[in-house]
Amino acid sequence: KSPVSNIFAENLRGLASIRAYGKQGFVSEDQARAIDLNHACFMGERLSFEWVRFRVNFLSGVVMASVLLLLLLVRDELTASTLGLVISQGVFIVLSVSQAFLMRQQMDLA
Repeated sequence: KSPVSNIFAENLRGLASIRAYGKQGFVSEDQARAIDLNHACFMGERLSFEWVRFRVNFLSGVVMASVLLLLLLVRDELTASTLGLVISQGVFIVLSVSQAFLMRQQMDLA
């Protein structure tokens, strides 16, 4: 169990005592501190992941644009089917990389 869940369960079990001694404010602050600490641990990881994901998506777009520009320059030497195949595979690779990053993020959040 996570520390936040443990503190919440303890608070529920001791609810009668907390109310009897008038410690609702203390318990509320303790719960808020535990939640803040829990979020602080994962915030850096999530931000760095978003940074990497943005950079990878941007780089994929740059590579795809470069490939399309190169294909535009040599379009007379290639057949239409080859051009279509290269373009469709390039788009597929960019989408696959983006989807892989999204799947990894979903696995981390689960």
